[in-house]
Amino acid sequence: MPPAPGGGAGGARRGLESAAVEEGPAESRPGGRRQRPSRRERRPARRRLLVLLGWLLVVAVAFVVGLVVGRAIEDAPVPGGEQTIVRTLVPRTIGPADTVTVTVSGP
Repeated sequence: MPPAPGGGAGGARRGLESAAVEEGPAESRPGGRRQRPSRRERRPARRRLLVLLGWLLVVAVAFVVGLVVGRAIEDAPVPGGEQTIVRTLVPRTIGPADTVTVTVSGP
């Protein structure tokens, strides 16, 4: 059995594509075949939308990170400034003093 035109299974597939995609008579098309659209033309709109949304998300995240860093720099204390620490001391209970009796004998 002779191979299919175009060489094997690829030729059969190519034949199906051309049959499904043909527009108008073959004489009106250059070379008798319709040229395949470029990869960019074949890219589905959904994928383009997802890529656009992905880039939009990246830009939004970069914007938020910039705001956070800006606020952190703005709120940072000035180096060498004064610092005041307030501590409250709680008094402890003092027990009664020990009584000591000292006896001194004379010379």
